[in-house]
Amino acid sequence: MIAAAAIDHLSHSQVQTFTTCPRKWSYDKQEHAPRERIPSSFAFGIAVHDCLAGVNEASMHGERIDAAAAFMAQWKLAIAGEVPVHYGKDTADDLLAKGRALVTAYVPPPDIIGVEQPFTVDLDPDLPRVEGRIDLIRRDAAGNLVVADIKTAASRLLTETDAVEAQLGLYDLAYPAAQHEIIVLGKLKSPTVTVQPITPWPDRLVRQHYREVFAAMDAGVRYAVRGWGCDGCPFADRCRAEG
Repeated sequence: MIAAAAIDHLSHSQVQTFTTCPRKWSYDKQEHAPRERIPSSFAFGIAVHDCLAGVNEASMHGERIDAAAAFMAQWKLAIAGEVPVHYGKDTADDLLAKGRALVTAYVPPPDIIGVEQPFTVDLDPDLPRVEGRIDLIRRDAAGNLVVADIKTAASRLLTETDAVEAQLGLYDLAYPAAQHEIIVLGKLKSPTVTVQPITPWPDRLVRQHYREVFAAMDAGVRYAVRGWGCDGCPFADRCRAEG
């Protein structure tokens, strides 16, 4: 077992992975085990995210880029590695078409002041620092700060919001804002882009959550969570072999 004390930083994605499946987190973040496959949903999300970061960055500087062409370039990068991509019901061509349609439907909001904004937060003297990047920071019509994260979903709105409430609660500690929202890109027959207001977790709950999760990491908690998430998991073969 690798001690959690060796971890030099935490992030929302690390904590979310651990709460979803501690064994997957252990393979990835502690052992740095080689990936057996990449889920196509992960590659798709990365391509959309990186494409829209470019779209928002251009908008912040008063420019425009071809979002569909940018997605195509990012999608090719996402699937071009040596690790094979695990596809579900959608083929690579299906996902390319869906991605191009999604990013074309997206319109950057006005008054963007930050894209992929890095931050570091110290939640507790006994915890590693927490690092991350905020997808989008803008100002509303009254000049107030608005923090946003961009998500893809199979519906117009997110129905389960605990994870994003925790995520935006963390962001609020780094950049206190008057408003928090998720920009949901719905992967529907006709793509949708919906701004969904989110109430972030309060400071106390964020700090408690990170303390409890890190304590479990430090204790060597490493059980596997069996379920739908196993399909396409980068470490599924090894995990099944371990039992």
